Amino acid sequence: MKEALIYQSAGADEVILPLAPFAMTSIPTVSMEEIPSGQPVSLLMNRLLFEEEMPALIQTMERLSKMEICSIYFADPSIAMIAEQVQMTSKLIYKPDTLMASPEDARWWLNQNIQAVCVSPLLTKEEAEEMTSHCAHCVLTIHGHLMMSASRRQLLSAYETASGRTLNLHERRNLRIQEISRKEEFPIYESQFGTLIDTDYVLESFELLHELMEHGAASFLIESAGMGTEETADAIKSYRKIMEGTDAAQIKQAYEKQYPELILSSGYYMEKTIR
Repeated sequence: MKEALIYQSAGADEVILPLAPFAMTSIPTVSMEEIPSGQPVSLLMNRLLFEEEMPALIQTMERLSKMEICSIYFADPSIAMIAEQVQMTSKLIYKPDTLMASPEDARWWLNQNIQAVCVSPLLTKEEAEEMTSHCAHCVLTIHGHLMMSASRRQLLSAYETASGRTLNLHERRNLRIQEISRKEEFPIYESQFGTLIDTDYVLESFELLHELMEHGAASFLIESAGMGTEETADAIKSYRKIMEGTDAAQIKQAYEKQYPELILSSGYYMEKTIR
């Protein structure tokens, strides 16, 4: 909650709070009881759920329907079905991580009367612009670590068992792994729901922001997972300045100078990976 106030002060229009137990992320989650009352809030509910979790999901959605919710970022279609029953469809934003890769998929979901869809960050610049040009209400990820791998298995715990080594799993949000053949370190996070591995680099879109805006993106998303609070807040401030007219190249140079330890990359903007 402290970070949310910092990000809002930095210029974020919306801060998304991961809702336990329906979110899979390295960002600290909030419970229903911790959701701020009397003010609009956006929630992340991006886990794929099991059938036995449906009663708890229904109960949660019924409670949320009586609260001041701006949006719910979701991945499991069951959430959309239950949201319709409690008249919350207009609050939904479909966020299936890397799967939203075609205008046809985006249009289908938007035709279900949800609020927006999050475009896969694995697309080239041209593919992302095609999505936003042909479909209203598309959200683009412009900054942060990207998800590289997701598993329902607890891989770090399995490694402990197999190797006989003890890892510092108490502080699960600051762990990194390294491949034998590479020098880069990848953020890794394990919870009771599985394991996430993010890219070693941080996606940046400083000099592409205006072009992405011109092609109709509804909003932009900055992923704070694996990044420090200050790094995230300064990224928000930087993109705000670009929107307000500050030279993007100058902003990029200043951010690189301030955080030389970050591996900043244009990601897949110039490299086609989905065919």
